[in-house]
Amino acid sequence: MKIIRDSLWGDIEVSDLALAIIDTPHFQRLHYIRQTGFSYKVFPGANTSRFEHSLGVYEVTRNLLTLLVTKQPELRETLDERTQEIVCIAGLIHDLGHGPFSHLFDHYVSQELEPSPWTDHETRSLLLLRDLVRRYAVPLSEQELDTIERLVLGTHPPAWYATLINNQESGLDTDKIDYVLRDARSFGMKTIFDPSRLLRHNTRVIDDRLCFCDRVRDEIITLFLVRNKMNRFIYRHPRVLRFEHEFLALLRRSSGSAEVLRILRDGDMDGFLALSDASLLATVRGDDWWAIECRRGGTEERPPAILYRDTAWENIRNLWFYRKKEPGACFRIEDWNHVSPF
Repeated sequence: MKIIRDSLWGDIEVSDLALAIIDTPHFQRLHYIRQTGFSYKVFPGANTSRFEHSLGVYEVTRNLLTLLVTKQPELRETLDERTQEIVCIAGLIHDLGHGPFSHLFDHYVSQELEPSPWTDHETRSLLLLRDLVRRYAVPLSEQELDTIERLVLGTHPPAWYATLINNQESGLDTDKIDYVLRDARSFGMKTIFDPSRLLRHNTRVIDDRLCFCDRVRDEIITLFLVRNKMNRFIYRHPRVLRFEHEFLALLRRSSGSAEVLRILRDGDMDGFLALSDASLLATVRGDDWWAIECRRGGTEERPPAILYRDTAWENIRNLWFYRKKEPGACFRIEDWNHVSPF
């Protein structure tokens, strides 16, 4: 076990199994991949790496599991300590397969190549995990690898812990809790969302469902509001989109583009491990790129605004709640008594 200091969550206790994964080139490469792409060109503090976020999801998942099995010891009958660790490992590696500049890389690849396991970052994460397990004899069985795969892809058979990492039903999961808080801080956004209300109190398992006390309804709304605001004003900031557009245009014209696509087409593991933000930037370095850098994303006419509508508000209605005075019964809130801002 090792303690790693994180700027968002403080001291993170990392298990020996997690360390065996972290101390590999497959995971260490995440240090050199920005989580929010070219947002740093407009918001200079947006330099969070996928490494930090992955550790954060591991910690949020571990904290939530510890809280639940401590408050409800009967949960250990279906989720022993080893299975708890496997769930945490799923959180740790869920973004292992991200390429340079994160989602921008997936966007580029999806336009250039036919769909395959190597063109989707979640599936790539699982390919990288299996490769590092084989190369470095990480003690994970085939059954445990299958469990991690289902947790990451959101295809695990129904169970209260199945949607902790990737909740396609409600959208509230440990991945979202970490990246919303981490990104908001790096962008300089002030938030009033208090994660401790969910991670230390007001959460329990009822009828094999993860449920939240109805008193934290507004806290959950706040989390989704912050995410919506970042989507509208930061991730889709016109200058950020301009940098992305012009960078991809240069990348497509560069000689290095063919090699990047070959790596994915051939499933070249070592070639992919060598990719980073810096290596991709190096393929377009030259007068054209510096011209883009120095004019802050282009002098062309500002592109028309794209209407953004966050569908998360429909998903939030799929959350389960309980009342403090009736902790054994769960329900969904049909009337949120709140006008959707989305």
